[in-house]
Amino acid sequence: MSIIRKIRTAITVAMVGETVLPEEFATGIPDPQREIAVMLLGMGEPIDVTFRHSTACSAPFLFAIAFDEGRSPTRQELGRLSLTFFEREGKRDLLGSIRLRWKEKVSDVRGELHLFAPRSVSNYCLPRLSLWAHYSKHLLGQWKSKSASAMTMSFLERRAAMVSFIRPHPTVLVSVSSALGINIFPMNIMGSLGPDRFGFALRNDRLAGQLVEGTGRLVLSNVPVRHASLAYGLAPNHTKAFIQRNELPFSTVFSPMFQYPVPEFAVRIREMELETVRKIGSHSFFVARILRDTALSDEPSLCVIHGYYETRRLKGRAAEMKSALLEDYLNKHGEVSH
Repeated sequence: MSIIRKIRTAITVAMVGETVLPEEFATGIPDPQREIAVMLLGMGEPIDVTFRHSTACSAPFLFAIAFDEGRSPTRQELGRLSLTFFEREGKRDLLGSIRLRWKEKVSDVRGELHLFAPRSVSNYCLPRLSLWAHYSKHLLGQWKSKSASAMTMSFLERRAAMVSFIRPHPTVLVSVSSALGINIFPMNIMGSLGPDRFGFALRNDRLAGQLVEGTGRLVLSNVPVRHASLAYGLAPNHTKAFIQRNELPFSTVFSPMFQYPVPEFAVRIREMELETVRKIGSHSFFVARILRDTALSDEPSLCVIHGYYETRRLKGRAAEMKSALLEDYLNKHGEVSH
């Protein structure tokens, strides 16, 4: 290796690190998560919306935020709202913020539910130089791959998505059932919209969303992290109308209320009924009412967080990061192939 190339490599490692961090880092976190507080600023005292917001669509990238009855933002407040992501413990540092631009009120659901787009984004999980080095590498990789995905997100939207995944997102298995058959598939673009309501987004170019809309009911099962690879292995079911129970790589039991098949190892089961569906862009946004919430275990659930936040959690310790990257790979793919 030439001296010039060695110098370039050293600079790259110093700024970026030895590896490209995963967009979605799979790890185990107790549910509901208590690491991150998401606060809404711009309406007087900060409002805790940790369990009152959800991503509604990826392209365009939109948030749904639920407000108390009669407490929607005023016209003046709408112009200065921002979501901020804080550590709950320790120094309670600010890890990221997203200034919001109001889009619309979702009028066909009870209560006060509004959609917002990102106006600007700040990410404090990495030092600024390292962050922009990662951004540059990410953009270069995206340009080289020329992904055939139907989703086209702006750089602003991608950065907003990165910040949104500072808040741990559980990866759950969704069960749907009808007279025609069943299906079970993974999902992680979602969030609570209050104590008894839930929001989630499913891609419009997959069958999974159509199945949920058609049945009007679904069951969410939190997965223990030790069974993460089984959950990820069901991703192809998003494109299938129905499956046979004997195709599943695990045994199932029936949910308490709907009697839908769910994984026998589920640590939490939430049975829901749809209130509304809004087709937006790349995704349809669903709002559902939680009819029954059954906790079965306090075992850590499979969650995804952004790699930048995982680096922050591990305080940049190289050996621990390598172990975490191996854990992420095993969680997604199972045993290492030889």
